[in-house]
Amino acid sequence: MVNVDLKKELSCRVRILKHTIRGVLNLVCNEKIDKINCYFYLIECTDNCIREDDFLNYLRSQVIQYVLKEEELREMKDQDKIVNNVLKAIGKLVDREDNSELGELTLFCLLESQLNAVQLLNKMSLKTNPNNYYNGLDAIHISNDGTNTTIHFGESKVKKKFNEALNDSVNQVGTFLEDRTRRDFEVELIKSHLDPKKFEGIMEEILKYLNPYEKHKRNLRESISIFIGYSWEDLKDIEDKTDKQITEEIIKKYEGEIESNINRIVSQIDNSNFKKYDFNIFILPFKDVDNLKKKFNILLNSR
Repeated sequence: MVNVDLKKELSCRVRILKHTIRGVLNLVCNEKIDKINCYFYLIECTDNCIREDDFLNYLRSQVIQYVLKEEELREMKDQDKIVNNVLKAIGKLVDREDNSELGELTLFCLLESQLNAVQLLNKMSLKTNPNNYYNGLDAIHISNDGTNTTIHFGESKVKKKFNEALNDSVNQVGTFLEDRTRRDFEVELIKSHLDPKKFEGIMEEILKYLNPYEKHKRNLRESISIFIGYSWEDLKDIEDKTDKQITEEIIKKYEGEIESNINRIVSQIDNSNFKKYDFNIFILPFKDVDNLKKKFNILLNSR
């Protein structure tokens, strides 16, 4: 293809649209410090409860977008294949109460909806056993802003403590960036498993950016995207109150946490060996991450 409008071509391949996720997540604050872009979210509320169940149902509804290849999605128009393909998609996820795919699926949705970054590698298609994790990055996406093309390397952590999730995710990314062999392996996986139906018409353009010997790559960037989920006790405390209109109180308390969390993020990255990269950090607190993972696992298996 000559003179590919990559921004337009990629935009029409985004599977998660921004307006859909806005129904369950509220972007409270977007703060950028140098190369670090932080997005602080809260799950939407009713007058007297936090809509975590709605959030989990939303994630479950996006499993087919996360897991299935383009050809399988197109088959969804065939009524006879809908049930089989939905079960196939859910069957790819790990059936364990401590599964990490809650975070990976959230990261996928945020990369697509917030950054217009299209999934390059569908790691679920590489799994031969649904109860095994794929040992690689949690996400590899691509975006174009009309000038630059960005490859997004993604990692997600859902832990009890914010600091634990932050430390683990940054360390995991650091290990990947410092291991040239591992990076080369991930790129080869993308090249050999790029979905031909999904990227029909722009395969050559995409592969050009993945070719280490390609001369003209001055407009190529690499970015690190991290999702941090953690337990925040204040959510429990607020929801236990009998007062209605809890949204305003939650946001007020959360805004008080944001500055300290930004300082932790900046300090962690500044003390690393890879602060030259652009970072997108997505933060979302939950009432209880252990309970949330259990509920998500039950939800996935209630077919």
